[in-house]
Amino acid sequence: MQPEPTPDPIQKELQKIADFFAFQKKLTKRMLIGLAVFIPAGIVAAVVWEHRFEKQFNTPVPTIMDRANWSEVDRAMREGDLQKAAEKGETMAAKMPGYPVGHEKLGMVYVTTGELKKAEEHFAEAYRLLPTVANRQNLEAIRKRIAEQK
Repeated sequence: MQPEPTPDPIQKELQKIADFFAFQKKLTKRMLIGLAVFIPAGIVAAVVWEHRFEKQFNTPVPTIMDRANWSEVDRAMREGDLQKAAEKGETMAAKMPGYPVGHEKLGMVYVTTGELKKAEEHFAEAYRLLPTVANRQNLEAIRKRIAEQK
């Protein structure tokens, strides 16, 4: 029996290089498969999150014309035409349900007309949309007034 020939150093180096490239090929293949799976999944996730974000926070920003219409509510209150103020305020609140100042103004209209339950609803919505000290105080005051009437 002949002893196995010892590989020469050049063949050893060539084998190391071949093993390295085989490993690189496997790694590249797995990375490309991962990218092929995760990029579309990431795009789908981004679209879903964007849709949720828009659905949750899609509150129109009041324009100059909308602010003018809320000014009409203020004007009607100053002139004592509470019916017109309430109607105009309800129309504007329906157009811009996420505008807390509008709900606060409408709450004031209903306090003035004596419709305290409606006032409470609008003050509560204003506080939910914008939890400030003033909105909380309005809500607490109207709830106290309702409790006193019972």
